[in-house]
Amino acid sequence: MLLLIVWSLILGDSFEGEVVYVNTYEVYDKKLSADSLSGTLGDTTILLIKKSNYKLSTNGRKRVTAVYEGEKNVWYVYQNRLDTILAVGGSARTMKSVVFESPRETNEEVLGLPCRSVAMNWNQGRNIYYFNEKLSIDPELFAGHNIDEWNQYCRISQALPLMIRYEKKGYTRIQRAIKITPRRVLDAELGIPKDRPVIWIR
Repeated sequence: MLLLIVWSLILGDSFEGEVVYVNTYEVYDKKLSADSLSGTLGDTTILLIKKSNYKLSTNGRKRVTAVYEGEKNVWYVYQNRLDTILAVGGSARTMKSVVFESPRETNEEVLGLPCRSVAMNWNQGRNIYYFNEKLSIDPELFAGHNIDEWNQYCRISQALPLMIRYEKKGYTRIQRAIKITPRRVLDAELGIPKDRPVIWIR
C-alpha cells in the first residue's frame, strides 16, 4: 500500500523531490584508483528538482554543485575551493560530435524498477542512461537546456535517470539511485549562495 502511495505522488507531468545516487568507479588506467576518484569526484550525488529548476551536488573534495534556473535558462556551477560562481546560458554547447542511439530494453533494475537505456556517444566518451517512465519529467521544461545535451536526453526518455554510466578514457563512473523521495522542494533549496560574485562565461 505504501508503494502505491509513493508512486501515485511520483506519477504526473514531472517529478518533484530528491534523488540520492551512489557513485562507484571502474578504473582502467594504472595511474588512477577508485579511492582517489571517489575522494575527488565524490561517492554521493544528490539531485533536487522542481519543475524546470534543479540542484545537483556532490560530496567530493571540491564539493561541486550545479544549479539550473529554467525560467532564465541559466546554469550555475560552484565549489568549496573557489569564491566565485560561474554562470553560462543553458543554450551553450558543451559537448562535441554527440550521437544518441535508439533506446533499448535491458535486464537492469534499480530500486526494483526495470530499466530501459539510451546511450549518448560524444568525442570524449560515452554516457549510458538507465530510466523508467515512473520517474517522469516533462521534456518541454528543459527544451533550452543544451548543456550536456540534457534536453535531448529528456526528449528521448521523458524520465529522470535511475542510473548513468559515464565511460571515459581511463575510468567509468557509475551513478546509481539508492533513494527516491517525492516531496515539495522549496525555492530556497535551489538557490545559489548570495555571498559569492557571479562570473559569466560567454
